[in-house]
Amino acid sequence: MHYTDFSVPPNSNIRLAEQDPDSMGPFADEAEAQAYTTEQAEQLATYQDMLHAHGTYGVLILFQGMDGAGKDESIQEVLSYLDPQVSTTKKFKKPNETERQHDFLWRAAQALPERGEVAIFNRSYYEQVTAEQVYPEQIEQWGLPAEARENLWDKRYEQINNFERQLVENGFVVIKFFLHISKEVERERLLERIEKPELQWQFSEADLRHHQDWDAFEQSFDAMLNKTSTDWAPWHIIPANQRTFTYAAVASILVERLKELHAEYPTASDEQRQVLEQAREEFQKMQH
Repeated sequence: MHYTDFSVPPNSNIRLAEQDPDSMGPFADEAEAQAYTTEQAEQLATYQDMLHAHGTYGVLILFQGMDGAGKDESIQEVLSYLDPQVSTTKKFKKPNETERQHDFLWRAAQALPERGEVAIFNRSYYEQVTAEQVYPEQIEQWGLPAEARENLWDKRYEQINNFERQLVENGFVVIKFFLHISKEVERERLLERIEKPELQWQFSEADLRHHQDWDAFEQSFDAMLNKTSTDWAPWHIIPANQRTFTYAAVASILVERLKELHAEYPTASDEQRQVLEQAREEFQKMQH
């Protein structure tokens, strides 16, 4: 698998209804996909260590998708291999009162990675061009002046593209995943949350409302993918009906992207080698 197999070209006219959410890719069964995921996730940990050692790039990994698409599970299965000392995860919920006193990108800017680090966004600022399109009454909570509401969605798409371009041009790689499931699989997974006591805490009334508004959400995601998949920060549509394939594809793409940044540890300079050699000699003198 190569990440271009899943990426959305800029200025596309993608429709999620025409994308297959059931693919298992090259894997014969779940066991094969799971074994591949484990192998890739272990490699990912190594490339993250190289990323940290160089301290040159930062990486932002972003997940979007319908309710029940597997955002939480993908983070747990694949990204749990990352070193928590140099990685962070932020789960984006509805903006709170403080966040609504700023522009819609402000809260994301507070959670961006440092150089040498990885930041993971479970949902993101893309909620403000998807959920808020479906439920425009949420716009009122931002207190926007009238002129800011004109052509609001086109403005926000452009602002997002500029925000991500600024990150990339400053050495921060943006990797975006859209986990694509079918309406029936979402129904089954949400019903599972209701029926299993250990999952009931995950369910909210909003889940039912969102499922009932599936078509509107799908249209908003279509627009998001087509308007904000760019050369510098392309979207990757990951088939997500089969969880094991989802994890395998996510892991594979992350390994490829991080390997492109650094495929080896930094080489010591002449000055550093001199320091190392002097330290070696001192340690050897300490032998008893």
